[in-house]
Amino acid sequence: MTSELQGLQALLADMRALRSDIVEAEVSQAAQIARVLPRHRQSARNLVHYVALRSRDMRDLQGRLSAQGLSSLGGIESNVLASIDAALRALVRLAGQSGEQGGPPDQPAGQHGEQGGPPGEYGTLDVLEGARLLANNAVLLLGDQPKIRPTRIMVTLPSEAATDPMMVRNMVASGMDIARINCAHDDAESWAAMVANIHAAEEALGATCLVSMDLAGPKLRTGPIEPGPAVLRVKPKRNQIGEVVYPASIWLGSPPDGVAASGATTVPLEAGGGNG
Repeated sequence: MTSELQGLQALLADMRALRSDIVEAEVSQAAQIARVLPRHRQSARNLVHYVALRSRDMRDLQGRLSAQGLSSLGGIESNVLASIDAALRALVRLAGQSGEQGGPPDQPAGQHGEQGGPPGEYGTLDVLEGARLLANNAVLLLGDQPKIRPTRIMVTLPSEAATDPMMVRNMVASGMDIARINCAHDDAESWAAMVANIHAAEEALGATCLVSMDLAGPKLRTGPIEPGPAVLRVKPKRNQIGEVVYPASIWLGSPPDGVAASGATTVPLEAGGGNG
């Protein structure tokens, strides 16, 4: 067996292990996936697959896939399992193995036992369908893609947006597609004023600006922190071009009079605080 064939077979084994981990992640999240509306279950499964994929360090595997001229799995957000299966099929052929000798299974992960969901309820997203769903959901969440650029602009509104309608109008006029209101700040009255200013700007400019309300989560409060020892910052003296002209000096403990007079930074040491 040549070293090239050994490398292919090792890569194939690692890819199968990756697929197995991703399917196992779906099985472990089966109850949560089942709670999702049927029309979103394909996407929910794909999200579980994606999180499982990104929980691994993929750099070595991606480099080995690229060396074989295969997808490095770098842009498979919308169709994780289908992309892995496509790479597996190519590796099986490169390694000279047939599907009956351990190639990727044809059944979607959701059909592996009752925990994965009944057969046919929701299948694996293929590349084209995954890309279509991702594009459609992006429009539903973020609005239509602007004609003049490929990205949408989201701006977090400052508190002044509640009392300065012209500032909000200028933001919309400058291309703000989504106004984010951080609900960890201000209050409900201010948020309502911000939304009203956005709607007024839309009407005046004939534009569309969505509103994203970012809800604040729980906060951990530790209470006041007692002040500790002062922080000493010591640095050498440098000339105008950055060359050191006088080194920094630090004396640990109580310095002699001559050292103290030299301007050295002193760090006092308490007796009995050490081990030797």
